[in-house]
Amino acid sequence: MSTKETIVHFTVSTPDIKKLKIIKEKLPSGALDRFEIRYGNILDLLRVKVQEEAITALVQFYDPPLRCFTFQDFQLAPTIEEMDAMLGFSRIKKEFYTGVGKEVDFSDLEKALGMSAAELKVHYKTEGEVHGFKRSYLENQALMFAQKKQWDICGHVLALLVFGVVLLPKNIDYVDPTAIHAFTSFRLFDKDPTPTILANIYYAIHMRYERKRGVLVCCVHLLYSWLTSHLYKASCFIKELTRNDWSQKLRALKADSILWYARKLNSDKIIYKCGEFNNVPLIGTLGCINYNPALALRQLGHSMDKEPSEQRIKELILHDNGKGEPRTWKKVIQAWSNVQRRDFGPKNVIAKAAYTAWVQERVKKVLLPFVVDPAYKPDSPDPVPLSIEEIEGVRAALEASRKEKEKLELDLHQLTNERSQLRFDLKEKNQELQAMKEENDRQRSKRKRATEGYLSANFNLEAHDERLEQANAEIARWRRRYEKASHDKAESEKNLEVVIFELTDRTKDQEDEIRNLKYDLQEALNAGQQEHARRLTTEEELLQRTGEYERAFQAMVSLREVFMREKEIHEAALNERDYWKRLYTIVSTASEHVSMVPKMLEDYEKCRDDYDKLVFLCNDLIQDIPKSLAKAESSPIILPEVVKEFMKLCRDMVDKFQEDIQRRS
Repeated sequence: MSTKETIVHFTVSTPDIKKLKIIKEKLPSGALDRFEIRYGNILDLLRVKVQEEAITALVQFYDPPLRCFTFQDFQLAPTIEEMDAMLGFSRIKKEFYTGVGKEVDFSDLEKALGMSAAELKVHYKTEGEVHGFKRSYLENQALMFAQKKQWDICGHVLALLVFGVVLLPKNIDYVDPTAIHAFTSFRLFDKDPTPTILANIYYAIHMRYERKRGVLVCCVHLLYSWLTSHLYKASCFIKELTRNDWSQKLRALKADSILWYARKLNSDKIIYKCGEFNNVPLIGTLGCINYNPALALRQLGHSMDKEPSEQRIKELILHDNGKGEPRTWKKVIQAWSNVQRRDFGPKNVIAKAAYTAWVQERVKKVLLPFVVDPAYKPDSPDPVPLSIEEIEGVRAALEASRKEKEKLELDLHQLTNERSQLRFDLKEKNQELQAMKEENDRQRSKRKRATEGYLSANFNLEAHDERLEQANAEIARWRRRYEKASHDKAESEKNLEVVIFELTDRTKDQEDEIRNLKYDLQEALNAGQQEHARRLTTEEELLQRTGEYERAFQAMVSLREVFMREKEIHEAALNERDYWKRLYTIVSTASEHVSMVPKMLEDYEKCRDDYDKLVFLCNDLIQDIPKSLAKAESSPIILPEVVKEFMKLCRDMVDKFQEDIQRRS
């Protein structure tokens, strides 16, 4: 068989998703369950190890007029139902996304991510033709939120990264505005971007095939998963193959070696047209391209009977979001508001002869790439043919099993979702319960502290009242003492005045007595001189008299000292009287000086003692001096001049004392 002369030379842009895997690994199981409920199965794409050689070999089989991959006796075309089965969006979202080309709304993005719109605007780049968020910024933000254990925000940022890096890639270092808008529409407005993702795959392959060069930029993880899902029952059976191995593997494929129908597909009703279009026009981020469900019925569990009509496979391609054909672009957008689904009947993946003959004729026309290596052996042997009766019996049994399995899978899926939702709700309830418990503990602690403070304040108030009562009692006691002291002071002043008056009278009487004594002394002296002349006969008598004179002199000296002490005491008593007068004035005008009462009482007692002593000494003085003078004057001895001078001094002192008493009184 002849082969194509032209091979499409291009490279596959497979994004580096190592950082995204690290972020995913940091999410706990509960956060992953919530992520799956919100975003479907998009994290499964991070586990896909893309072999770029397989994508390169697959694109060589692309049939541009039919927008499908044509092999020896069959055709394959990615469908919305297959993409949705891998992404899991249809069970979450109800409407399809058609908002390609719209600007980013930062208020919506703030709600979708849970981050500040102001911060997002700061990091949104608009340099030249590059617009969007730098990928490294979003990755660092996701890791930061994971470190803070803000799992929901971390999950939202990770989902945005998957949208911009894996599902709708454009620039390897930036998350494109179209991916951001698709994410916010998905997150907030329940818009399913599956047709947009599929459109980018078709459009990228179509453009690379037409231009025969360039870089294939689309969701290669999804394209590779779709291809291998028809070649291998499970990813664990996929082997690492070289470019030549993939070329030979795809070149040798036949219809009976393909896994046609995945039981997990919910394909009872298939999207077969939109609006007035006879096939499905897909709106991508760079352009619009349609695909033909009529060529993919076998993949969705239905038979291929014959060649599709020209109307069912009519080509539609619009570049730059329909700038050259705005009317057609508008019709395409409106067509997605009228999506038509159809039930093609019981599941049956056979291909009838008419269809197979048409495909083989198509192969002769377009030719297949690569030269078949006779030494290459396909992985799967050709199946043994069965009779029609056996096929029908097996088919009926398989159909019954399939329906039961689908029902069980649906029930399991619903139960899984319910379990995930219940786990999520339980965790939220536990968090709310924990928060309520902590709040209850805080309130209980506050009430306890308030009660303790109240009891302590009440106790302190009672103690303060008790101390206040004691202080009032103490004040009353001191007030009584003060009143008593004031009364005693008044009595003392009265008594002191009486004593002073009595002393004054006594002083006057003593002055009279002193004058009398002076007169008597003078007479005694005169008589003594006479008697002395008479009796002074012997020397012995003279010596005896001399001794008596000396003793009389000593007595007079002692009497003078006593008199001086008594004078000082009398002056101190007068000073004390003045002090008590001043004190009485202070006390009578400042009743608040209650604390001075004890000292006043003590001073009063001391003064009273001093006063008694003074009175006693004065009485002694008044009595002793006259007696001593009388005794000295009555002596028959002739007194020396010294004694006379001393007696004169005594009389002067007594006179001065009497004058002082009279002046002070």
